[in-house]
Amino acid sequence: MRNIVERIKKTTVFIEQTTPHNDHVHRNVIGTWFLIKIEWIHHFITARHVLFNTHTWEIKRGLGLIWSTTTKGSRIDLDTWFDKKIVTPLIRNKDVDIVICPIPMYHGVDEEIIHIEDHHITEEDFFETNDLIYCSFHPGVTEVTKDNRVDPIIRKGMISRVNTNWSIYMDGFAFPWNSGSPVFMKPVSTCTTEDTQWGKFIGIISSYMPYQDIAVSKQTGKTRVTFEENTGISIVFTMKYINGMLQSATMKKSLTAVQKYLSWS
Repeated sequence: MRNIVERIKKTTVFIEQTTPHNDHVHRNVIGTWFLIKIEWIHHFITARHVLFNTHTWEIKRGLGLIWSTTTKGSRIDLDTWFDKKIVTPLIRNKDVDIVICPIPMYHGVDEEIIHIEDHHITEEDFFETNDLIYCSFHPGVTEVTKDNRVDPIIRKGMISRVNTNWSIYMDGFAFPWNSGSPVFMKPVSTCTTEDTQWGKFIGIISSYMPYQDIAVSKQTGKTRVTFEENTGISIVFTMKYINGMLQSATMKKSLTAVQKYLSWS
């Protein structure tokens, strides 16, 4: 079980956004990404709203990819790759909050990649009350350290409903920065074989489901204040949808473009 958890932590990376502020730059984590390998090209999977401005649908600027597989972390400047127009985020359905994007320059982590094509669980093998774990970072701790580290934490949840639209509801708290966190079946200490479903990838967190309480004026009957709370239920898009993206013609076209670029560079 410990080996599975360590692999999950090392394959989870974080996205930071830098913003100028007076004489210095603010560096804050804005989301979580899960690293995979398709053929020999590294890709990340995350919630689409982490990468895109949901009002303009333009890719956010000042983004950097951070992981902490060593004592001193590493960072990739994503603006450079998007400006080259070599990497293209793959969106299959505008109503599904998932995006997959290649990262052509990710070095030294081959041994850490979880091959989700061999290490995922299908919809036929999970059901309500299954225990889950997901990798993220502590709510509110969004500042990046000087050595580019963001230390991941493991949290737990449970499948509360299996939906018909390639998603599940997870009874587990997620916060805005947790978007894109990978979700796995919870390992158990007695597992000794590799062919068990425990510890296998199940999907990506999109967002939490909010509850709204509306205060209405007795005098005018109009809404005065709307309070929103986290219900503790999170939406997770499963491997069934992600696998459809991986097998799409658009993904194959993206792989060809990146492979040609890397062979020329």
